[in-house]
Amino acid sequence: MDKEGSKTSEKKQSTLVIILSTALPVVALLIDNLIGQGLINGTWAMVAGLVSAGIASAGYSHSRGRVKAAEAVARAAKKN
Repeated sequence: MDKEGSKTSEKKQSTLVIILSTALPVVALLIDNLIGQGLINGTWAMVAGLVSAGIASAGYSHSRGRVKAAEAVARAAKKN
């Protein structure tokens, strides 16, 4: 089953990771500012860090999967 590239789950995941990895540093700066003013405690900073780590992991997994797929295609082409 062929899908248009923009409709694949890979594209959706990549887009989500790009958006979140761009937005999270801004959120981290806001949280840091609020902690500095004493309006919130450090728990929110830990939450932001955990979300950021999750996004980084998703990005790595996605990237690694693409490398493995390309390697499999290359091996299959070499056998033919």
